[in-house]
Amino acid sequence: MSASVGSSVVLVSTLGHRDLEVDGERIPEGRFRSETERLRDALTADRQGTLPRLRCPILDSVIAWVIERHTAPHGRKPHLTVYLVATDQSDPAYRETDTVHAAALAQEWIQARFGAEARATASLSVKQWTYAGNPAAFDDTLRYFRTLIAHRAFPEIDPDTTLYVNVTSGTPGLVFGLLAGLAPVLDERAVVLYKGPHDPRPTPTRLIPELRRARLLDEVERWLKESDFSAAARLLDSVEDMAPVARLAAAVVHRLDFDFARALRDLDDTVQLSSGETRPFAQRWQRELNELLRRVDALSEATTAMPEQYPLLLRELYVNTCLTWEAGRYADFLARAFRLEEAALRWAVERVLRLPTGSAKSPRGAALPAFIEGIEGDPELRAHVQAPYEGRQLDYRRAPTRDLLRHLLAAPSLREHPIARQVSTVSGRLSRLSGLRNASIVAHGFRGVSREAIVEAYGGEPLDDLRALAEAAGIDPADNPFAAARQALLEAVSRAQAQG
Repeated sequence: MSASVGSSVVLVSTLGHRDLEVDGERIPEGRFRSETERLRDALTADRQGTLPRLRCPILDSVIAWVIERHTAPHGRKPHLTVYLVATDQSDPAYRETDTVHAAALAQEWIQARFGAEARATASLSVKQWTYAGNPAAFDDTLRYFRTLIAHRAFPEIDPDTTLYVNVTSGTPGLVFGLLAGLAPVLDERAVVLYKGPHDPRPTPTRLIPELRRARLLDEVERWLKESDFSAAARLLDSVEDMAPVARLAAAVVHRLDFDFARALRDLDDTVQLSSGETRPFAQRWQRELNELLRRVDALSEATTAMPEQYPLLLRELYVNTCLTWEAGRYADFLARAFRLEEAALRWAVERVLRLPTGSAKSPRGAALPAFIEGIEGDPELRAHVQAPYEGRQLDYRRAPTRDLLRHLLAAPSLREHPIARQVSTVSGRLSRLSGLRNASIVAHGFRGVSREAIVEAYGGEPLDDLRALAEAAGIDPADNPFAAARQALLEAVSRAQAQG
């Protein structure tokens, strides 16, 4: 990071027992609070006699380094604000280790050491945050610093301000709480400083970007475990050096939307940019998506029955439908469940009756004439279709509806056919949800959809019947390409976390 000069600077520093010396000696930890309290009182009574005895060696080096780094060529110093993080525990067993009085002494020392010089050109102010909990309790320190943000105690860092965080001193719990708790307001420009015991100057680190990266990867992992690929893909776009994995996640999202062509474009990027375990998986998905796209194109132009093109697409739709249920997107679930039912009906009619059910409108792809011809060429089937269905006359000369497809599967010649019986039976049960779907936003109304409403209308959860539809088409319900994608993405994230 290149430092701007003559600018505004904020330094946040935890405090420990090495941060204050008296007469060149460190204060014993077992008497630290008592001794610093005595020195504070002595400083109040005799400032001229007490202040020269004090020294803050770590802060001296850190603050001098920061001021030097931000001093303009003409000598103008930065506007510097220092926040000291002190402890003040209520448990008497640990109070002697507290730094609350050391912070008060450090404030006076910093003003005396750097204030006069700063006043000649810019400004210097020193403030204090006091943590009253257990500095070894990671969860408590995290909450404390999050509270500082919530109460707006942390300064707003504008684009012209540089933030430094000195983590040389203090307990590991306090340092963790500071970095993790303030992470939401520590941007990429924030610099973490550490000064080793024998180092003359502090060392800047890339800890903030690495923490941000780790936090994002943890969030990605959480969303992937919940199969929320969209949220994971958005976060991965913000993670450095994760472009191939981000493109793979984006491909999963587009595949869920049946946008196979766009998913393939993302996979092209993944294959081009990646290596190792991610690349073979992306190549396997490329083959799958090309096959899915081929089948979509074949069905969209079909003029004859093509039942062999359906099963792979039915598997895709079945898994997709189950994911919406697991995610609690119940209106979307209804839309997909009925699309799955219709697709299964079309497949079954083409499979057992060899009637083309395609809905293409172009002259080249229209299948309706062949559909009509197939019915009228079979006197028994024609007589069955012309008979009333649930008290209504169905028009087989128009694009086939779900009711017509179900009616066809109930033809006398198919009464013992296992596919026709299973698909038509499940389709009939799914009709219990028709009213709920028709009143919802995925059809003709604005009524809400909930898990409870679906279970009540169906008389239980419909997942077993959807599984039966899949099995009727010869699909293994456990064959889930998105579960494999989730595992591949989780493994890629795990490798990134391990590499740090």
